[in-house]
Amino acid sequence: MKSWREYPFQATADFPFSFARRTRKKGLIPASGVHWHPELEILYMQTGRVEIHSSKHTFPLLPGQIAFIPAGEVHAVYGLDDAGAYDVMLFSLDLLTMPESHFFQQELILPMQSEQLRFPRLLTCEDDAYPSVRLAFEQVRNCPRESSLYKLTAFTSLIQIFCALSPRLERVSDDAPPKGNETVKACLRFMDTHYARRLTLREIADQVHLHPNYLCSLFKDYTGHTVFQHLIRIRVEKAAQLLSTQDITVTAAAAACGFDNTGFFTRKFRAIMGVTPKQFSILQQKERT
Repeated sequence: MKSWREYPFQATADFPFSFARRTRKKGLIPASGVHWHPELEILYMQTGRVEIHSSKHTFPLLPGQIAFIPAGEVHAVYGLDDAGAYDVMLFSLDLLTMPESHFFQQELILPMQSEQLRFPRLLTCEDDAYPSVRLAFEQVRNCPRESSLYKLTAFTSLIQIFCALSPRLERVSDDAPPKGNETVKACLRFMDTHYARRLTLREIADQVHLHPNYLCSLFKDYTGHTVFQHLIRIRVEKAAQLLSTQDITVTAAAAACGFDNTGFFTRKFRAIMGVTPKQFSILQQKERT
């Protein structure tokens, strides 16, 4: 299964853990559209504000707050300000796997792997667990990746997070419907593959065997956007990638990404990126020099 990631997962098979600082600047490709990945994700907001859409949950993430995204869940992070930064931990539960009889494995890892337990969606400074989780982030952030202690620091920080949050773990309802998440993933795969040609709502809905009206409602519940809002976002981001990596005109980039009207493309590009396609190209040239 293909995963759409916010950034490359800099990990290895024997150490499936990654830590990164994500920044959002006006005129640069947005940090995160709708995507998913098989790792758990924890975000610590440093500056600015974002809005998180995760499954059917939507909430703002403010400076100092910490958000948790379950593995495999469709989600998106949308900037509410022109600039901002947040730290992200991505890790596989395989990293923390213990012998089958170990209490940590039985009481925490196995229930989370089987989606019976999950982290709370949001942690604020008023929560008792907050100081320990924030300290764990700081320990990883302050340890150079090249250090011989980096893996040990990351591992012990994750254990610290689990210990702090164990009283706050949420039990997942047995009757929670899993199909919506997979349906949205199928739509995302289809649009990501066919964005460059003309697509209709009926064609997209037929891929997942749903009525177009029902698909519209389901997709917006899970992503915060309509199907075509997301399709336009895919096309704009693909065009931005072309403009930032190739010597190509705005008109050619628009046509290559499914836009048949350059004026419409420019309006949508500016709405999403904060600048016009031409201004974006100039900003990208400055970033490279």
